[in-house]
Amino acid sequence: MRNLILIILIESYFLLKVNSQEIIDTPGGCFFIEPGFSAGQKVANYFSSPDADYSKSFDLSLGTFHNNQKNSWASFYNYPFTGVTMSFSNLGNDLVFGNQYTLMPFIVFNTSNKLRNSLYFKLGLGCSHFTRHYDEYENPVNKEIGSGYTWSFQSFMYYSLFVSEYASINIGGGYLHSSNGHIQLPNFGMNQAVVSVAAKYFPGCINPDFKPKSSKLPVNREKRYYIMARNGLGIHEYGSASGPVGGPKRLVKSAALAAGVILRDHIKLDAGFAGRFYEHYYQNIISCSDSLYLKKPVLNASNLYFFIGVEFLAGHIGMDIEGGLNLFKPYFKTHYETMEGEIDFDYWLKQLFNSRLGLNLYLINTDKKPRNNVYIGANINANFGQADFSALCIGVTHYLSDQYRH
Repeated sequence: MRNLILIILIESYFLLKVNSQEIIDTPGGCFFIEPGFSAGQKVANYFSSPDADYSKSFDLSLGTFHNNQKNSWASFYNYPFTGVTMSFSNLGNDLVFGNQYTLMPFIVFNTSNKLRNSLYFKLGLGCSHFTRHYDEYENPVNKEIGSGYTWSFQSFMYYSLFVSEYASINIGGGYLHSSNGHIQLPNFGMNQAVVSVAAKYFPGCINPDFKPKSSKLPVNREKRYYIMARNGLGIHEYGSASGPVGGPKRLVKSAALAAGVILRDHIKLDAGFAGRFYEHYYQNIISCSDSLYLKKPVLNASNLYFFIGVEFLAGHIGMDIEGGLNLFKPYFKTHYETMEGEIDFDYWLKQLFNSRLGLNLYLINTDKKPRNNVYIGANINANFGQADFSALCIGVTHYLSDQYRH
């Protein structure tokens, strides 16, 4: 999990340093500081989930308002805000859940062409540290959080109540989710519904019209085709969300090949095939002498699937979302029967579909349209909606034509 946190820290640095420097060097951009407060309620996601009072969180966001007309990706996304939120949260049950410390890179989309009285949509993906998590002897009832470090995701809507030349006040609400991605069990995950208030301050930045520039760069409607290769290394414990607890952690090795198209310079769509090898499956197969899978243990511990992905590019950063259809995953049936019980509809959904969500960090700014680019990423992988493993990956993208390269 520490390697995943390192990727988040690197991407946080790029969101703060690279994007801020880009704006500082050109007119029309603003650095901002945003303190805030939020309160909410834990949403139980299993029957015996412990009770908790209202949660309280103190947040500090640092970032950049990208209202520079010459910035291609900023213009495409309607001049968003990007940055990093650092937060401290009390979760309403000190003995069971303790406190939560979060580092969350984010992007905020403006749904109109103005700042005043506007509605915003905020997405964030980062990491959290919990001071209290599951312990067989000291904290056995906390099955939401099985490890000290987790992934964290947020989805928010908020409204600008007041906008001046130097500041804005916003109210909103949203959803928070934290999970360790099946790295350590139990792992039901922590869900919270919250409301928030925040004051955004722009030191040294004046927007006389209190709105982004209304004009935008012309949209490039030319399509750029590419091929992509990706190699990944994941880790998880063998089991279901509730356990067994304390088992060994083993690797999930993966590789993928895909072809795709970039639309309007900032949206990557691709499709391809990927394969995975589960060390846990392999160990279970070879340790069972009467197993039906023994004749081909490597093959039966593997997974082949077809996937479709979309990635939203913003300079050096990409938010990667992928959905897959399993074509071959023979040992999963035995896994499910052992850990979850009888075959049911839930089994068929997890047997057929997988998903993947993560952040990628590109070596070369994607706005420059290089012929070849390399990225590293951190992602969480799931069987339908249930976490399967967390992973790091490295990939290379090759464009089939350099006609539009700067």
